[in-house]
Amino acid sequence: MRSWLPLVRALRGRGVAALLASSLLLGLALGTVTRPLCCRAQSGVEAAEAVTPAQLLQEAYQLSEQAETIDQYDQVIAMCEAASDAPLSPKLAEYAQKLLSWSYNRRGEMNAHDGNSQRAFADFDAAVALNPQRWQAWHNRGVSHALGGDYQAAIDDLTKSIELQPQYGNAYFNRAELLYELGEFQRAVGDYDKAIELNPADAAALNSRGHAYYRLGDLHRAVADYDRAIELEANDAATYVNRGDAYILMGRFARAANDFNRALQLDPQLARAYQSAAWLKATCPDSRFRNEAGALELARKAQQLAGEQDYRYLDTLAAAHANAGRFDDAVKVQYEVIQLVPEDQADRFKERLALYQAGQPYRLGGGEHVATQPRRLPQAR
Repeated sequence: MRSWLPLVRALRGRGVAALLASSLLLGLALGTVTRPLCCRAQSGVEAAEAVTPAQLLQEAYQLSEQAETIDQYDQVIAMCEAASDAPLSPKLAEYAQKLLSWSYNRRGEMNAHDGNSQRAFADFDAAVALNPQRWQAWHNRGVSHALGGDYQAAIDDLTKSIELQPQYGNAYFNRAELLYELGEFQRAVGDYDKAIELNPADAAALNSRGHAYYRLGDLHRAVADYDRAIELEANDAATYVNRGDAYILMGRFARAANDFNRALQLDPQLARAYQSAAWLKATCPDSRFRNEAGALELARKAQQLAGEQDYRYLDTLAAAHANAGRFDDAVKVQYEVIQLVPEDQADRFKERLALYQAGQPYRLGGGEHVATQPRRLPQAR
């Protein structure tokens, strides 16, 4: 996922300042309020200071222009809430609510950046409630939903953000990522299309659309997207692995091997690169690309770097054992694979187990490349 909106002042609307100035000039503020304790001057004097709501909101706005910490946004929010407790003209009340919504959203971004996900979600939720037209808050709450695992709620929020601001490409990208995770690859392609239309140099969107085409079986389009992504970001090792995986399915084994080698040169710590290279060396139907010792070494390195019991990595290790004639080891590892694999995918792994039990290695055929269907790396946008 691309994360919450960047903390940049470009998102702050000039209309906010104009509205405040207009309200003040027209004398629309009524009564006085007590400045919140957290916002009083640090002079040792704790006496309450009476100010008009308009003055307090003006100070809140001025502070918001310079705010860079959560504490400063706390102050802006406290000032807005204190002003809102006083009788306000309709225009000033509307402005106070919008500034408060904006401030909650900004504080949510900072909480998210600091890893305070629950506080961030609460802030984004408050921002949406205060101003349902704030598309940034809808987007940010959608990202929070996604990171919390509630994909449908995330899609709903991102859809609302897109309705309010159809020119923000990251919202299309993030919705596409969620659709991809839900297996709705064709719909994901549509959103990736829009993200790329809005930003043709978005290498991550091209890479992700390539994944969706890969899963749809449209390998030529997948490779075309990977090609373009590599043109834009030539040092992204993961994209070379993705293209290499597609080349395996196309039977272009030499190109696949070259891509895996390039990925390993660029990132010697990328577990997927070792896994894909091991898979090719262990299972390729063309003996020129198989290598018993090399496959085992690469498969073990992949598992070591991954630091987890992922069935894909274990499946590759089992295939490498079988390719080297170590069928007892292959059977043992493949049993582990079957314990970990999702139940609806278990049949093909059981078929490989039967091969190893019969003393036969697994060879790629029929367009199958199970071990490394592109596993996409998390995005942070």
